[in-house]
Amino acid sequence: MMLAHSLRELENDGMIIRTQYNEVPPHVEYSLTEKGRGALPMLTAAAQWAVRALVSEGLDTYCRDCTNAT
Repeated sequence: MMLAHSLRELENDGMIIRTQYNEVPPHVEYSLTEKGRGALPMLTAAAQWAVRALVSEGLDTYCRDCTNAT
């Protein structure tokens, strides 16, 4: 329920596009809009900062791919 709410908010904010296919079983796809793609550099930088913080605290064992994200 929380995921559906978050996706709806992102769609309302113009960050993603929801495409529904009227098939059986039901099929829905989400894709980033130009506005959503514009946020990727900021999100990537935040993720890299978080990985560096985990590594510096010795907590990187909780992250499967931490070494690839730095």
